[in-house]
Amino acid sequence: NFFKYAREHFNLDRLIDYQTESVDDTVRVINPHWRKLDAEVRKRAAQLGRKKRELGGLVLKEQPTTREIEQYIEKAAALGEQIEQEVREIGELKSERRQAAKHIQVKDLPEEDRFQKLAHRSKHFIDILKIIAYRAETALADIIRESLGEHHRDEARAFIQKTCATEANLRPDLDAGILNVEIHSLATPKDNRILEILCEEINNTQTLYPGTEMRLVFNPVSL
Repeated sequence: NFFKYAREHFNLDRLIDYQTESVDDTVRVINPHWRKLDAEVRKRAAQLGRKKRELGGLVLKEQPTTREIEQYIEKAAALGEQIEQEVREIGELKSERRQAAKHIQVKDLPEEDRFQKLAHRSKHFIDILKIIAYRAETALADIIRESLGEHHRDEARAFIQKTCATEANLRPDLDAGILNVEIHSLATPKDNRILEILCEEINNTQTLYPGTEMRLVFNPVSL
C-alpha cells in the first residue's frame, strides 16, 4: 500500500536526473547471442503452430471433384513439407541455444552491447526525503482522523495535502523567539475547526525552525 500511494502522491518512481555510471564488470547479464536465438526459436515455434493449425483445418467436401482432391493433396503435401522443415530448423536453433551460455559477465559482452546504468545516489537521497515526508503526513493524518468523524476518516490524508498546499504568512517575532506561521482560512467552518486542532497539536511539540532558535507557532487566520 505504501509503494502504491507513494507512486501516486510522491512520484516515488520519478527519475531525479539522467546521469549514468559504469556497470560492475562482474555483474551477470543475459547473453545477447542467447537472447537472439531464444527469440528466433519462439518466432519459429509460433509459425510452426500456425502451419499445423492450417493443415488441421483442411477439409474436403462430402463429394469432392477430382480437381478438389488434387488441390487438397497438393496443399496438404506442401504444408507437410513446410512443417517438417520448420521442425528441423527449430531443432537446430534449440541445439545452438543449448550450447550458448544464457548468462555472461558484463566484461564479456561484445562492445556494441555494452551499456551503462542510471546513477542511483541522488535518487536514493530524494527517496529518503519522500519517505520522511510520507511519515510526517501519516503522523498529521492520525491527529485529525478522529475529528473528521467516522464516515470521513479516510479523507485525513487528503485534508493534510490540502492544508500543506494552502498559502500562509510567515511573521517572525525576534524578541519572543517565535516564527508565526499563519495558515489562510480553508473552505468550510468544519475544515477550519480541524485545522485549529491540528495547529494546537503541532504547537505542543515546541518545534524549532531548522538552523535557528525560533519556535514555530501555527495558527489559522482569515483573509
